[in-house]
Amino acid sequence: MLVIDTVRLEPAWRGYGLGTLCVGMMIERLAAGRRLVVLRAAPAERRTAKGKVVDEISAAERDLAVAKLGRLWSQLGFEHFKDEVWVLDLGLATFTKAMDLVRSRVGLSR
Repeated sequence: MLVIDTVRLEPAWRGYGLGTLCVGMMIERLAAGRRLVVLRAAPAERRTAKGKVVDEISAAERDLAVAKLGRLWSQLGFEHFKDEVWVLDLGLATFTKAMDLVRSRVGLSR
């Protein structure tokens, strides 16, 4: 099992599909011989919806961030398991297909 602990992309680079691409490429590189990839879809830092770094965020802002991260990870084929835990089954073809789509979105091919 491969466990992804933290993923952080500088705010200026967000929104271009690079985070998804980089994590997907990391999974391709590190997951050889593994069946599952697990991560927790939760914000690594506290930012308001407007992007300001703060000591604490509201429950609503955290829920919004968790939902956005869930949508992001589902683009790679991750499925919601429980609470904030998401699982990717590498035994399925979904990851390969998802990576082809992620690459095409950023103008890359395999």
